[in-house]
Amino acid sequence: MSIKRRALTHALRTAHREEVHAASLFNAIASCVKDAQLHGTYLQFGAEVQGAVATVEGLLESRGVKAPMLAVTRMRAALHGCVARVRPWRALVEDSLDRTERRARRMSEAASGARLAGDLDAARSLEHLRDAAGEQARWFRTFLS
Repeated sequence: MSIKRRALTHALRTAHREEVHAASLFNAIASCVKDAQLHGTYLQFGAEVQGAVATVEGLLESRGVKAPMLAVTRMRAALHGCVARVRPWRALVEDSLDRTERRARRMSEAASGARLAGDLDAARSLEHLRDAAGEQARWFRTFLS
């Protein structure tokens, strides 16, 4: 496996792991949170991130990379999301903001890795995912202020 191929594979798998975690987390939080606005927002963000998971899986498949099984990642995110019932809403939103900002950074790193590997199409797709995560983070910041 060439160095460029390995870098692209690493970038796509990192992006996939981050998006799967975010989708599981948002959906678990949505089912546990009682505030109607937060419930709707987490459902919406969960659906958006599910689309991002499908995008990254499509990129993996089109490049001939096997998508990793992330059952443990999904389970950990779901458990983390389900403790939302016992946490104050502000701490929950702050944690979501931190996680979303981390996801945006990871998408940016993955896009850079794909660009260095020479796959500009994957880099553009990952940059769109980074921008979507940035918009979600902006919403969390606005909600907290």
